[in-house]
Amino acid sequence: MVKGVIFDVDGVLLNSMPVWENLGELYLQKFGIQAEKDLSEILYEMSLKEAAEYLISHYGLKQTVEEVTKGIVKEVEQFYVEKVPLKEGVREYLKELKERKIPMVIATSGDRKNAEAALKRLKVFSYFEGIFTASEIGSGKNQPDLYFAAALQLDTDPGQTWVFEDAWHAIRTAKSAGFKTVAVYDKANDKNLGQIWNHADIYLPDLLAAEQDIADRLAMLTKRGKQTAHGLDKNIQILELAQGFAYAPLQKEAIRKAMTENCLVLTGGPGTGKTTTVNALLQLLEQCR
Repeated sequence: MVKGVIFDVDGVLLNSMPVWENLGELYLQKFGIQAEKDLSEILYEMSLKEAAEYLISHYGLKQTVEEVTKGIVKEVEQFYVEKVPLKEGVREYLKELKERKIPMVIATSGDRKNAEAALKRLKVFSYFEGIFTASEIGSGKNQPDLYFAAALQLDTDPGQTWVFEDAWHAIRTAKSAGFKTVAVYDKANDKNLGQIWNHADIYLPDLLAAEQDIADRLAMLTKRGKQTAHGLDKNIQILELAQGFAYAPLQKEAIRKAMTENCLVLTGGPGTGKTTTVNALLQLLEQCR
């Protein structure tokens, strides 16, 4: 059962990787300088200081290392404050988790100020109970400390906590520490796609794919004949015990109809228990496999 979720920011919530990939090019454009074709690959593994030194020496910039560094940082800050968009499906997915009362926090290697600025502008910041950054914790995502700190905020065990990441090294770290992992595709990690695909517990092309997964699993209802209700009430009771709450009478009726007939239309406004009912159906369907 999912009791808490930890989200990465860049490449998972925000479509921000393009600015990091093209940061050197964006900076040089201010001076009317055409960047070399593979500049992003050259700068990829450099620190900010090393990147500034390379730009100065290779392109003959008159600025100091400190001035170039500040200029690059300013470009990044402006992008987060004004331009960076959410990745496809993020808003809907966060809303769904909130309706299910699943707490969420952020664990990022990036800058807290940039993440908060973007998420507040995009009106999704309120979904999260906290932000944890690698610089504040004192270790990056090659170590599990960041995830353990986030789980402590959620008050959940690693085995009941899902970590959403796009980078191979982060997925590997989280899974090795006992967390459940969801890999979200981002083009920046294409070179490690095979490892990501094979290692993560779940792989999503984007967060909209999660909605498709639910639809596909519910479609199983139409691929089997009607089943009798024998034993169904007992299974519902087992689910109630496992979840720690009782389903409302109308929810039980909906579950019974869905499990004994080929089709069910479930309607209702926010907070009426639709998501809880669908979650129960999915768990019962898993038992029918």
